[in-house]
Amino acid sequence: MLVCGCGRMGQHHVRTVRSSSDFELVGICDPDPQAQAWVQAQEIRSEARLSDALERFRPDAVIVATPPSQHETCLMECLRARCAVLAEKPLAPSLASSRRVHAAFALAGVPLVPAMVERFNPAMMALRRLLPTLGEIRFLNVVRQGGREPSDRSVPVGLDLAIHDLDLLAHILPEMPTWSRMSTEQGWVECAGDAGEMRIDLSACWAQPAHRKWSLETSQGNVVVDLQARRLWLQEREIPCEGLDSLQAMLGWFALCLQGDVSECGWERLLEIQAFLETQPITATQSISTLTSRGSRPTSMVERAGA
Repeated sequence: MLVCGCGRMGQHHVRTVRSSSDFELVGICDPDPQAQAWVQAQEIRSEARLSDALERFRPDAVIVATPPSQHETCLMECLRARCAVLAEKPLAPSLASSRRVHAAFALAGVPLVPAMVERFNPAMMALRRLLPTLGEIRFLNVVRQGGREPSDRSVPVGLDLAIHDLDLLAHILPEMPTWSRMSTEQGWVECAGDAGEMRIDLSACWAQPAHRKWSLETSQGNVVVDLQARRLWLQEREIPCEGLDSLQAMLGWFALCLQGDVSECGWERLLEIQAFLETQPITATQSISTLTSRGSRPTSMVERAGA
């Protein structure tokens, strides 16, 4: 395994791969001098250029954790080397570029898997186990705050942050929301809508203190899911959130994907979410059309990981 991009997220990936029983870390690629200094302190082989790293280390798989503006270039270089890829979202800053990359990997038959780590958050896994016991869900409030301004602003806050929660909704709800309002400003997005009888408010921003929380009002009581702390409460009773570290679980799932044990990994829905987030602000009822028309949610990925 090669890790391409050694910023904050890339360093987390490096630590996870080094402790993995599924993969061996063969090297790191990042031209940034600060990243190179960190790599040298870790005593890991590295190259500044991805082409040099692919030629020197000959990896079977690559984690692409570069800034979004560099994703397409790095992904296509990995494709030419026929390396399987675990890719941070989005595939590219624009929907057209993301579709182009996705189609190229599909045509070549090279695995391309999304690094949507919140799918494997122990608190979210616990919520999914709890959902059948909660009865009617009347209201869901989702708040995600990044806690910092991103160094690369080639993608808006929706594609950087809100995409996580829209992706989670696609996996835990029996039907996708129909949005009646979406407002965006610099560094901030807010959506309001409903899914059946449930009302949903979702907001995401960069600048506020780091915070990732879902709050549900159900017929069996209120539920709070703190994704940052990886804790869950039903009323005031804490529910155990057992499971692997999110990144470890995601890397294990990537291994299953490479073995052919996962039927699909969700890019089609992520592309549909990207298309929705690239629309103009909504002032009248609108849905993520393909998601809504399909009706049922995918089951193979998170359920496989939680098995």
